Amino acid sequence: MSYATLMVHLDLDQENDARLSVVGDLAERFTARVIGIAAQAEPVYYAVDVDAAGFVAEDLGEMEDNLAAIKQRVKEAEERFRTALRGRAKQLEWRSSIEDPVPYIADQCRAADLLVIGKTASDEPQEPNAQINPSDLIARTGRPLLIVPLHVQTLQAERLLIGWKDTREARRAVFDALPLLKKSQHVIVCEIDEDYNPAAA
Repeated sequence: MSYATLMVHLDLDQENDARLSVVGDLAERFTARVIGIAAQAEPVYYAVDVDAAGFVAEDLGEMEDNLAAIKQRVKEAEERFRTALRGRAKQLEWRSSIEDPVPYIADQCRAADLLVIGKTASDEPQEPNAQINPSDLIARTGRPLLIVPLHVQTLQAERLLIGWKDTREARRAVFDALPLLKKSQHVIVCEIDEDYNPAAA
């Protein structure tokens, strides 16, 4: 069992170096292909005065400028993706769209064995139309998700800890992590027995 195809999400208004470095390590470790993905929805505009022709024209101009800016950021993200992973992956592919990122990623990640995203610093502003909630992705993708913290450049994964509970979700999580578990040096399984009674032991 292996990760044949990795997918990495690139933010359009945040730093992506950490996740690109980690996915490069994984691509080399598993001889995997990598799909880069990015998406951002267009801002929503409301015409409050349809009789003011000048206002509407100005509003349309702003819409076009914002759309052009999004497309430029997508282009720059693709260039960064290809530069960072050139020579590290078996194959590179890029996918992008001007739409809500969560449903787009959920749809596209059917082509991947592992989805890699980054953790945004809580004190950094982020474009609302580009925000991704990891919980939404977990619920919608049906794929294992690796969240890379900022400033992490490598993923050693030599000593891994499994928080075990005898549930369907835990079994699925361990199954999805098997490629990493097999390559690690030491795996610790930890379970909290909520029914344990020291007095009866």
